[in-house]
Amino acid sequence: MIEDTGFSPYPDQEPSAQYQHSSPKGTPPLPSLFGLFAPILLVLLGTMATMVDAQALTVRSLKGGTEVVLVTQTLAEMSAGCWPVLTENREWQGHCVVGSDLTFTAALEAELGELEEAPSVLIIVGGSGRREAIDLAESVLTGKVTGAMPSRLDRSLEEGGQERRLGQPGGPSILRLEVQFPPVDDADRTAVEVLWTLLPRHLIKVSSGLRTRIEGDVGTLELSVDGDLGGHELRSLRLGLAQVSGDPSLEAEAVERVAKRLRIARSAKLEAVERAGLELLDLWRRGGSDGVRQYLFGPDGVTLERVRQAAGQWLPRHPGHAVFVLPPRHFRPRFAPGPQTSSMSNDLSAAILARPSAQLSTLVLRPVLLSNLTGDAEAAVLTRLATALRRSDNRPAYIAVEGNPPRLEMAAQTGDFPGLCEALQSSMADISSDSTPVTTESDARRTALRLMASILGLHAGGAVTPASVLAPGNLAVGGVAVDSELALEALEKFGVGGSPSRTALEGSVGDVARHRMPAAGTQSAVVVALPLGSGFPIPETIAELLPSRTARLIDGAVAEVLLPLIPGRSVMVIVIVREGEVTTLEEDIEKNWGRLFAPVTEEELGTLRREVAARVVTAAGGVLGRARVCAAIAAGSDSWRTPGDREMAALTVDLVAVNFELEHLAEAPDAQWTASGPATVSFVEQ
Repeated sequence: MIEDTGFSPYPDQEPSAQYQHSSPKGTPPLPSLFGLFAPILLVLLGTMATMVDAQALTVRSLKGGTEVVLVTQTLAEMSAGCWPVLTENREWQGHCVVGSDLTFTAALEAELGELEEAPSVLIIVGGSGRREAIDLAESVLTGKVTGAMPSRLDRSLEEGGQERRLGQPGGPSILRLEVQFPPVDDADRTAVEVLWTLLPRHLIKVSSGLRTRIEGDVGTLELSVDGDLGGHELRSLRLGLAQVSGDPSLEAEAVERVAKRLRIARSAKLEAVERAGLELLDLWRRGGSDGVRQYLFGPDGVTLERVRQAAGQWLPRHPGHAVFVLPPRHFRPRFAPGPQTSSMSNDLSAAILARPSAQLSTLVLRPVLLSNLTGDAEAAVLTRLATALRRSDNRPAYIAVEGNPPRLEMAAQTGDFPGLCEALQSSMADISSDSTPVTTESDARRTALRLMASILGLHAGGAVTPASVLAPGNLAVGGVAVDSELALEALEKFGVGGSPSRTALEGSVGDVARHRMPAAGTQSAVVVALPLGSGFPIPETIAELLPSRTARLIDGAVAEVLLPLIPGRSVMVIVIVREGEVTTLEEDIEKNWGRLFAPVTEEELGTLRREVAARVVTAAGGVLGRARVCAAIAAGSDSWRTPGDREMAALTVDLVAVNFELEHLAEAPDAQWTASGPATVSFVEQ
């Protein structure tokens, strides 16, 4: 026996020389022919193998309107036909008929024949001999009205937001970033899925230990993080996703390998025909027949260039939804320390909350005392300051002026609190030395409020100027920063507010406060100041109640309730405005006074609780909301509570306590009144 080892037993001859005698002269020997055509044969065999494993897709619309989607593959003895049905709960779900080569056609004919309406779509998955099922379906469904088509499934994701969930005690802090994928019928869908599998390798420098998975139309990235640095990890991860399209380590070989694995996985899923039929039906509802086509043949068209293009166009525009799963020590920031308060060397009051996980650095500046309770003049000065900030070279990314009380709000990226301080002080330098009086419009409401401010000791009678508003002794700063100590040092370093003011407010001394004064226009206004005997959230609940009661009891009247900062006193100020004479308005208020403060019912209080809870969380929630609370703490008008604590207090306010305060306000003997109205009205002291 001669064993062919691949070496010639004749060392002086070519390996094929021993076979030359069997070939005609001029004809290449058989082994040479085999060596010549072997690569071609291998390519053909590989192509045949691919063709054998491939699926075939046929889409056909029947005369009645039913769309038939037929997916066939070789070596499949079982088949499934699936279509959508509407349940008693008015929900769409898939119904399938499954059978073998011998039973499927008869079973499908029987099931379709019993339907009163033709389905909008029929998905058939099975062997290559199932093409006759299309003709069968058309013959059975002819003459039947096509049923309603299921609405296209919308599985869009809320993007750009963050959510916090409670994890296991002692467990790790986990960040999950859920990113919306392209629709199933989009040509970039499969390319993004391939990229998702490659991400852990290419983002290892940004986020080590990254894990990926795909669920429906959402891709999830998951990694363990430091609970206090989750925001930083999230920003790094999103930046890495936006830049991955240009990563030079993305290679064509890796893309081809992952695309091939994806194609094999999808093909294997079709082996379970019933499950495959339901999945293809779900794909059809999300993207029609193009969605099914992309699922079957999408991996074949994925290339490195396609992956880079999809990553560059899709990922930067879809930041995803972040979910932080935190153990109790990080999930409940109520146990974290509150803001650190301090008084600067120039008499500026400040309160800074340290939150390393915050996605922003924020600073809120507000005057402590207001000239007319609503702060119209102060708001005008802050608006001028905001304009100067927007024109500066180092202007913050976010600048806004808000009211009630008037305040200037700024925000920058995490860690840039010193930049906010520098920009603020450089813009305040010129404005804070301006002694030009601030002029505001005058009407009955503003006049009555100015009179009340004088009675309460807030207005000394002098003009309001930018210098008086921005005097550091009358300013309070609240902020959220990575480090409260460094933030307070930045406030001191940049001297926010300037030098301490050495001038007293101008005004007359010893004047008798006036209670009534005429005003231009046709409206009249009455302002009532009532001393409060309770704290949060009872005054806020009553403030939510009174405007609606006033509108119901006093025809044409509009009411607003203020809870201003009055040093040493807790006061509720009610402002009621109406067209007409002031005396008539006062009479109507006095006549309905008891009904304005009548006890509330449990049902009425339930609505108030929800409204107040939403209002206080909106004002105090988020990074800017916490900075507002810190500014109020620095001004002396609030104490530290988390937004969750405020919401809980508002939702559980006691009915007896609210009614007790209403009774106290209705009978308040030391209530103070001011009024203003048309100049033609004769004003007489009551």
